[in-house]
Amino acid sequence: MITLKEQVKQIIHSQPITLRREIISQLHVSSKTLTHYLHQLVRDGEVVLYRGRGYFKDDSAYDIWHADNRRRFGAKAGVVLRARTGKQSSGENEIFNECRQSGAMQRVLMVWGRAPA
Repeated sequence: MITLKEQVKQIIHSQPITLRREIISQLHVSSKTLTHYLHQLVRDGEVVLYRGRGYFKDDSAYDIWHADNRRRFGAKAGVVLRARTGKQSSGENEIFNECRQSGAMQRVLMVWGRAPA
């Protein structure tokens, strides 16, 4: 018979990323019970926890997941920028430049001696 700890490990190793709620829903265990087994697995080095992300089978699985998601979110950010401004991003920080030219920022820069009076 397979133990609960082994079942948790199998679930984590079967997916690129695993969240606590997914394991709880699959195994129908309490959060406290799951926490106990997850701490054991992390302590023993059988799985890796990246806080705010989830559980991974090892560091290389996290690196792959992170690289894929960074590319995907980066592409979306570029689409949003073009949609808001109506033009292609030139690689400059356009928001910074617009802010720096505003009247309020010019007054702040004048007080600090960074802009002409």
